Amino acid sequence: MNRVAACVLALAMSACAAARPREPPAPPPPPALRVGVTPDAAPYVVQVPGQYEQYAGIEIDFAHRLASALGRPLTIVAVPWDEQIPSLLARRTDVIMSGMSITPARAARVAFSDPYLTTALQAAVRREDAERWPTPEALLQASPRIGVKAGTTGEAYVRAHRPDEHIVVYRRSRDAITELMNYRIDVYVSDAPVIDAALAAHAGALVAYPRAVGEQSLAWAFRPEDEELRRDADAILRGWRSDGTLQQVLETLSNAGE
Repeated sequence: MNRVAACVLALAMSACAAARPREPPAPPPPPALRVGVTPDAAPYVVQVPGQYEQYAGIEIDFAHRLASALGRPLTIVAVPWDEQIPSLLARRTDVIMSGMSITPARAARVAFSDPYLTTALQAAVRREDAERWPTPEALLQASPRIGVKAGTTGEAYVRAHRPDEHIVVYRRSRDAITELMNYRIDVYVSDAPVIDAALAAHAGALVAYPRAVGEQSLAWAFRPEDEELRRDADAILRGWRSDGTLQQVLETLSNAGE
């Protein structure tokens, strides 16, 4: 009888356990936001000296804030500048946040967010050449050797005004600045914050040409099919404009040379 009672009790307990609702499985963690950067353009993205895969700059600040607002962990992916768009389209990154300007050619391949900054194209020259060219037109058309970074708005702008063999193309801004210091080129054209950072690093030797040579708008680039992610980023950016976050981050541009 004891054995029968034990069996009945076991069956009852088993039925109760089966009737108890199971807790739903935990949702999978959100995927990391993979941000493509090119750590060669202060103050947008630079590599921290002596620290491998550690980066700083306003785009890194934006990336951390954007990932946090989206509720996703952040992964920074270093990508050469001329491979940024191919890497994005090949799904190796989710967004380009690296001081990229909006151009018709790029907009035909990627979907840009709303611009977060409109800035001038500027030229760096050696101090002794500060007054050598009286106008931006003269600087672009008559300077012996103009340096540009490959695939940038600066390159496109210079080529549109001077499509000749005197344009020297570099993959990294710091290489162009070194060549300018060593008299191998006479002018380097890039966006104003990059030029300002270069002047701060070489105070006294280099100066900015007194007048801007062009203008550009900077934004983040997404795959065209990732419309929801782009819309979310635009909404977050609008919030940053309203609460002062955008201005707070961009103030580092004006403070970079101090």
